[in-house]
Amino acid sequence: MEKLKKFLIENIYSINRCKIHIGKYLVNDKDLIFDKKISRERFDSLLSKFVCSKYSVKKEKIYNYKNYFYNINNNEAYRITNNYVFDIKDNSMFVETYTKEDINYTKFSCKKDYDNIYDYELTQISLAPELQLNFVCEKGFYTFTIEINIDSNIDNSLKKLESLLTLI
Repeated sequence: MEKLKKFLIENIYSINRCKIHIGKYLVNDKDLIFDKKISRERFDSLLSKFVCSKYSVKKEKIYNYKNYFYNINNNEAYRITNNYVFDIKDNSMFVETYTKEDINYTKFSCKKDYDNIYDYELTQISLAPELQLNFVCEKGFYTFTIEINIDSNIDNSLKKLESLLTLI
């Protein structure tokens, strides 16, 4: 975790998001793959630990074309750049960092052949303005992600993250 902290502090001006996905690594014939799906029991157990915090539940529908995304529910368009996968040597976590840049929704492609269309229910728990827990239910699959907004308050965010990881 120390390497991740150092990386986030050193790259504060080139990235603005960090996501820590909880799951497990799987090995197939050729590749090592991270499976973000968790069991319903684990999902419910994690959610029950934080349900007393400030939270919201909403349906999301996001269209994806290359590195551009459009959230149809709140008319938000953005692109993701500087995507980097950070290895923290933990078999139950997958860490990615990136820059999320808002764009005008009119710049989002209106092509019919999107790479992905994500349609899911999101329960988002806000532990601090810069730290959210994302509980996603999509077509019977459950995922849990810790999302950190990288800003000038990164030292405080990392302290909260360490405390949070002890609970998980």
